[in-house]
Amino acid sequence: MLSFVNSRYPLPNDFTVGDGLNTAGYSFNAPFGRQDNNYTTRFDANITNRQKAFVRFNFADRNQNDTVNSVAAQFPSDTGGALIVVKDWSLAAGHSWSITNNLFNQLTIGNSHSGLDFPNTFTPSFPNEFTFGTLSAPFAGIDSQSRMVDTPTFRDDVTYNWGSHTFFFGGSFKPIKSVSGLVNDVNFPVIGLGGSLTALDNNLRPGTGNGAGLPPITLGTANYDASLAFLLGRIARVDTNFTYDTSGNANPLGTGKLRDFRYNSMSIMSRITGRSDKI
Repeated sequence: MLSFVNSRYPLPNDFTVGDGLNTAGYSFNAPFGRQDNNYTTRFDANITNRQKAFVRFNFADRNQNDTVNSVAAQFPSDTGGALIVVKDWSLAAGHSWSITNNLFNQLTIGNSHSGLDFPNTFTPSFPNEFTFGTLSAPFAGIDSQSRMVDTPTFRDDVTYNWGSHTFFFGGSFKPIKSVSGLVNDVNFPVIGLGGSLTALDNNLRPGTGNGAGLPPITLGTANYDASLAFLLGRIARVDTNFTYDTSGNANPLGTGKLRDFRYNSMSIMSRITGRSDKI
């Protein structure tokens, strides 16, 4: 355990934290990357003097280090890490037709896609997410999430003018699809004190029952107990999240869980307006 700590943890440079003797903090400038790209395009066509059409496409491609749910980097030598990735796009097409001087129709179809992912590209201890006694965790969290929502839209509107009245009829249908994923089915080992052992016996501390003739320590016993149990590599406990298939069998760790929902939204609209000659 000591060799791993020496190879993984850098020497401290911040002595405002820790126990003031055996542990201290380490601060560094973690690289933070961000990329924002947005693309928009539109085509319009005058088919005839009574018919027009358009096609519009938008795409947003953004990603950055996730410092909201995780850290940019746990230590300077780490590459990759938790990210926030946005992949949004929308596609729409429309056709408008002045059928007669009094009758007008407008048709619109399209889809809006929202994609938001929280991947993790640095998971050297997978499927284990360690907690180390008196030290910060050796690696950042390894959970990941994904969310995707598609909103297709089909809409048609008709407007008819008759004398001093205007009749409007329309309808829309949206078969919405929502899919989300979460991968947190991993092991959570705790190294050091914990489980059924929360402190050491006095005879395991310096100056007590070791023949050295030293007085027993009375201050800092909690730090000593936690540090010794940790350096011995004691596994205090291991908690595990599992996912299961439809037959009740446990899936391999890291399989994750997927939620797939459908929402059908329909609406019908009608409106009649008229001109009044009264004041």
